[in-house]
Amino acid sequence: MARTSKRYIRKSEEQAQKIFYKAGIYTRLSSERKEEWRKKSSSIETQILCCKEYALKENIKVVNIYTDYEYSGTNFERPQFQEMM
Repeated sequence: MARTSKRYIRKSEEQAQKIFYKAGIYTRLSSERKEEWRKKSSSIETQILCCKEYALKENIKVVNIYTDYEYSGTNFERPQFQEMM
């Protein structure tokens, strides 16, 4: 079987490394969590931190962060979710 030239292999590896994705981060705090609980919670910050760490590891550029408070996950009529889509 014929062997592929090393220069073509190197070139395709270089091109693969240049590819990156853009993404938005969407976070949501449940409708069960009211405003007084929101002030004490670090849930949203934790969600954002986890997403940013993952994006950094996978060479994904975060272009925007969307956050909805007090909306159920079963309903897609959430303002920031709609803006993101």
